[in-house]
Amino acid sequence: MKKKLFGFYFILSVILLFVNSACQKFGHGSVNGHVLELGTNEPIADAKIEIQEERFKPGGGITSGHRSYKTVASTVTDSKGEYQLYFRKHFGRGYQLNLLSTPQHASDESFFKLSEKNVKHDFIANPFGYVKFRIKKNSVSNRKRISVYNLGWHIYIIDLTVLNQLDTILPQVYNVAALKETDLMWMVTENLNPTSSYTEITHQYQDKIYVNKSDTILKTLIVD
Repeated sequence: MKKKLFGFYFILSVILLFVNSACQKFGHGSVNGHVLELGTNEPIADAKIEIQEERFKPGGGITSGHRSYKTVASTVTDSKGEYQLYFRKHFGRGYQLNLLSTPQHASDESFFKLSEKNVKHDFIANPFGYVKFRIKKNSVSNRKRISVYNLGWHIYIIDLTVLNQLDTILPQVYNVAALKETDLMWMVTENLNPTSSYTEITHQYQDKIYVNKSDTILKTLIVD
């Protein structure tokens, strides 16, 4: 009889321990707020909001190369620009709130760390402006290559090589966040010996551009 009681209490204690640890392992969080347009404070509807859980690869430490993120909840804003999200929170793990770009806006603050259980957070999104590029060279024999690799919050690899023309306005239009200074970085590559890629010399340049809402500016890149 004592053995049976002992076995019963042992199993019961294991079950209670498991339930208790499970309760301590997870909690629940909520986030709510608005998505508004910079400059006008108008609400932005249908903007996608998501919560990502921070995870680390086994044995990887905490460096960014060993970190990954998994979306655990998402929603879109209503006609008033409001959103609300509920999610199960794993204690000991980090969470971030992301505003994804809309067709008309860029996120000025791409993510927000969730440090509390219940959070209210408003996002401000930049309306789009647009950029076109003009390439000017000193001679038609100049075959240096231009590559734009950073245009604000975008990462582009744009080969802007133009042959046999001294002054060219390219037809492509690129969107950038308006109403703020945007970083522009590009490289000019010259191949001293076209028969070998080992003779390439690259020079890096950077500048800032500012675009008003819905405007298109023309940025000139000079290849000496």
